[in-house]
Amino acid sequence: MKHSIKLALVVGTLAMGFAAPATAALASSGNGNKNYTCTNQGGGKDHKVTCVGTVNSNNVTVNVGDVSVLSGSQLVGLQNVLNNAGVDITVIKTAVAGFYLTNLGKSLDLDVVTVCVASNCG
Repeated sequence: MKHSIKLALVVGTLAMGFAAPATAALASSGNGNKNYTCTNQGGGKDHKVTCVGTVNSNNVTVNVGDVSVLSGSQLVGLQNVLNNAGVDITVIKTAVAGFYLTNLGKSLDLDVVTVCVASNCG
């Protein structure tokens, strides 16, 4: 039941073009140039994917914990999704979950996705 609710949330949000509610939003007039770079970090159970970019002159770090190692093309795909996502923390998390579901066939619990903008993490 818990996974189907998360899946419905992600699919519903994707259908609405990542239009999630605005929480912890960054001031911006658009998506801007974020230049995300994603890499694999660690291995085994503690493996995570880390993506770093810049939004409105603020450093942004996106960590996806407890996931499989991504190939080079999968990392580039995730970078592209983040570069095209909005600037709201919830929207970024939902975009990451949507990428994993759509491209990797994996349903992510949003709790494993951490987004930090400057020192504001969510």
